[in-house]
Amino acid sequence: MSRLNGYLILFFVLFIVSSRIHAQQLSTIAGANPPMIKYDADDFGGNSQIWNVIQSNQGLIYVASFGGILEFDGETWKVIDPSLIQSFKDDGKGRIYAAGYESIGYLEEASDGAVKYNSLLEKLPEEVDVVLIRDIHMIEHKVFFIAHEYVYIYDAENDSFSTISSENQMYPSFVFDDRLFIMVDQKGLFEVKTDSLIMIPEGAYWADMTIDNIVPLEENKFLTLSSKFGAHVYSNQTPQPSNLFNNPYYLNNQLFGAARFSNGHYGFCFLTGGFVLTDTQMNPLLLLDKATGINNQVHSVYQDKENNLWISTNDGLIYLNVTSPINKVNEPNGLEGSVNQTIIHNEEQYVISYAGTFYRGLPNQINILDPQERYFKKVENSEIGGLSLISSEDWLFSAHTRKKGVISDHEFIPILENNNTYHASAVYAKDDQIIITTKENGNELEVLKMQNGKWKHHKSIVDDRLPKDIIHSIVYDEKNKCYWAASTYSTVLKFKLNNSFDAISEILILNDDHGLPSGSQNKVFLFEHRVYIATSIGLMYYAEDDQMLKKDTRFGEYFDKRGIYSLAKENEHSYWYLTTSHEIGHLTLNTQTNEIVTDTAFFATLNPGSLTHYFELLNDSTLAIGSLGGFYVVQTNKTDSHHFNFEPIIRSVSILKNDSVIYNGSKNVKTDYSLDHEYNSLNFEYAAPFFKGNSKVMYRTKLEGFDDNWSEWTEKTEQDITNIPFGEYSFSVQARNVFGETSSVTTFEFEIKPPSYLAWWAFITYFLILVFIIYIIVRLNARRLIRKNLELEETIKARVIEIEEQKDIIAKSLVEKESLLKEIHHRVKNNLQIIASLLYLQSGKFEDEDFKRVLEEGQGRVRSMALIHQKLYENDDLKSIPFDEYLTELVGEIRSSFGMGNVTLNIKADNIYFDVDTAVPLGLIVNELATNAFKYAFGTTSNGSFSISLTEERGAYHLNVNDNGLGLPEEIDIKKTKSLGLRLVRMLSQQLEGDFSFENKNGTRFQLTFAA
Repeated sequence: MSRLNGYLILFFVLFIVSSRIHAQQLSTIAGANPPMIKYDADDFGGNSQIWNVIQSNQGLIYVASFGGILEFDGETWKVIDPSLIQSFKDDGKGRIYAAGYESIGYLEEASDGAVKYNSLLEKLPEEVDVVLIRDIHMIEHKVFFIAHEYVYIYDAENDSFSTISSENQMYPSFVFDDRLFIMVDQKGLFEVKTDSLIMIPEGAYWADMTIDNIVPLEENKFLTLSSKFGAHVYSNQTPQPSNLFNNPYYLNNQLFGAARFSNGHYGFCFLTGGFVLTDTQMNPLLLLDKATGINNQVHSVYQDKENNLWISTNDGLIYLNVTSPINKVNEPNGLEGSVNQTIIHNEEQYVISYAGTFYRGLPNQINILDPQERYFKKVENSEIGGLSLISSEDWLFSAHTRKKGVISDHEFIPILENNNTYHASAVYAKDDQIIITTKENGNELEVLKMQNGKWKHHKSIVDDRLPKDIIHSIVYDEKNKCYWAASTYSTVLKFKLNNSFDAISEILILNDDHGLPSGSQNKVFLFEHRVYIATSIGLMYYAEDDQMLKKDTRFGEYFDKRGIYSLAKENEHSYWYLTTSHEIGHLTLNTQTNEIVTDTAFFATLNPGSLTHYFELLNDSTLAIGSLGGFYVVQTNKTDSHHFNFEPIIRSVSILKNDSVIYNGSKNVKTDYSLDHEYNSLNFEYAAPFFKGNSKVMYRTKLEGFDDNWSEWTEKTEQDITNIPFGEYSFSVQARNVFGETSSVTTFEFEIKPPSYLAWWAFITYFLILVFIIYIIVRLNARRLIRKNLELEETIKARVIEIEEQKDIIAKSLVEKESLLKEIHHRVKNNLQIIASLLYLQSGKFEDEDFKRVLEEGQGRVRSMALIHQKLYENDDLKSIPFDEYLTELVGEIRSSFGMGNVTLNIKADNIYFDVDTAVPLGLIVNELATNAFKYAFGTTSNGSFSISLTEERGAYHLNVNDNGLGLPEEIDIKKTKSLGLRLVRMLSQQLEGDFSFENKNGTRFQLTFAA
């Protein structure tokens, strides 16, 4: 097996053309095909005969077809002119010169921004006609159009033509070191100098030859090519034959076009043999012809600005993504069916698929131009193929779907035939020299053993301990001398054979008790000289000591939800992987930060559903992936830029109302896009010139000023926006390719004018109309007001008279009311005095002093209320009582009644007035306090002082009553006393919603605060 691995490494080292291919460099794998897209008449909508291709600075592709000049933006094809063009040349300044059948001119942006063809025929001298121009060259500001009889020289600075004529046909031509060389039939090779044809030194060497094309070699050398006369090199002014073009295929097919690419490789276009891509020594790497799906008549090849190729054929245009690191070997290479394995044996490559087993020479040894070597051939008797190939130095074993046997001299020789082994797998145990193959019933195994240098069927084993579903993967654990297998329905098992290899001696079925996830799509494989199990929760291995499955922790949690199906190690930190959901990617471990970096964009163009289980890293730079039609060969050391090299293009902006185009996608045309409001519904068309997986380019847009949020990504290449309000806007578009890369943003700025009724002149008109209306209204109102004023004056006069009369009535009524109120207060006062007199008279009839005292106190209380009503009717204001007068008179009467004339009175209540509701309770409080003071405070002495202060401060009244008498007895609690007088003081204070307090210090002090 070690020698086999050596073959594999040798083969795939040779498989890669260069050891390191950098980004965007033209390269391909010999014997494999790079991604290719064919565009034909169904795409063009016209004739599919293509002559030439060129790419503009914006990335647009222009095609010279028999149906006219075509333009392709990556999304849409359109004919921009019906002229029959055969050749293009870019001047690097935005102008593309074009010429062909009776056509000579250039492509350039017109005033409306659209690229249009401008004919130069009218600039030619009248005596000169144009029949067919084959080549266009440019040196400095001069453009050379090469026809068979004329060289038309256009001076772009002076906008004029000059010509060079020849009696002999001129073709081909090419520019080398800023010198223009032309082959003149039957004369030799000439150079154009000062508008003349001058034969180069030794140019007559080619006089008797035909030249099909001329290509540059290294510095100061070029090569003439001819399908009839071969190749000749011109160096140091000396021509000589060259063997670079001596392949019989080149000489047997008519060469029509040739090109040297940026990396020194060549492309040859044949009228009968398709297209050949070669290395720098013109050794063929790729052949595209009828077998690969293109027309054998190829006219030209063009290398675009991303170093990929556009091949013009007689039946369509081919885009060849030669910078892609992923090439494919499939049906055009003679390979059929879904590939399950590839192997090298005896310097030949063998591939097993469900269509059979195929073989071909090693890519570095085959001549792809020879049909006998180019194609895979099917091994004789290989029927419909299978899953496994096993190779050793002396034999090649194949496990076909119904037969097991060896391949010798490209013929399959069956050893064992089974009818139920459609998904047969096989494993080789080198130590025991046996091969075990599986059957469709998983509990059946076939054992083959090497005997006398030949494989023989040894034993059929049936063991019901084995799963009955298909065993799809099986490996031999050389260290533990056992076999591991996994079946379709997730069963994983380990088993050993007895020493006779005719029965299973030990078997272990793994389940969830061993840590195997249930329902997982499991696979066993050898990795790093150890058996691993790929599961839906990641990579696992069996720990013999613990007899448990353990998770390989190097990938953290990355595969916990993705699962793992296949894994290939690139180096200690890099891996290629395939998950159970067919995600393919590259994973790099950063051991310092424990970060995992993944890249899935590398395989973005592959369809996961088309892949088989085959996934193998054949060396450090080659990964093989099986597919339903052939297999992919991935150059892992090659990177291809996935960035957008060109901005998205807003192809057009048109008005929906009349379908008129106002913008054609040119940023060089500066125009003020200001639209009337009636044209406020627009259509935007856009595209991104990205051709790798171009069908999967997606776009998002936004209209700033209308909706500043980006739209969802979609494959739509146009958008209608209707009913745009007036204002200034910027329409933006951005593209995203299949690799997840986003482009820059392209914008289109425009303005929607306000509707006519919101224009400036409309507002002036509105203002003038408003002024006029106001003037009319004012005039009418003035007249009405004058009339109303006169009427009002009369009404006022009448009302004044009426009011004066009512005023007199009201005044009389008020006088009567005041008189009545005074009379009421007077009568109330008299009644209260009568009550007081009655109490006084009644008190004289009783001997009981306590009872007499009660009557006298009642008399004093009635007297205080009578005094209030007296003050009311004596005062002019019947609503308020002057409280200073009231207190002076009230306290004076009380002092007199007790015969305390020597007690000094100090009463202060300046400018204090109360209504009757406040005056009555306040008067009663003062009456009680004064009565108590004169009765008890001064004892037998008649000297002392009694003070009352009533003030207003900050919205509150403060009543202070003081005497310098004996004070209240200490045992009296003012809040609990049963004295009627003090209880009245407490209740009346609460009625006034006031706070009161008593203080015994140098007499008695009463304080009451209540709201004003």
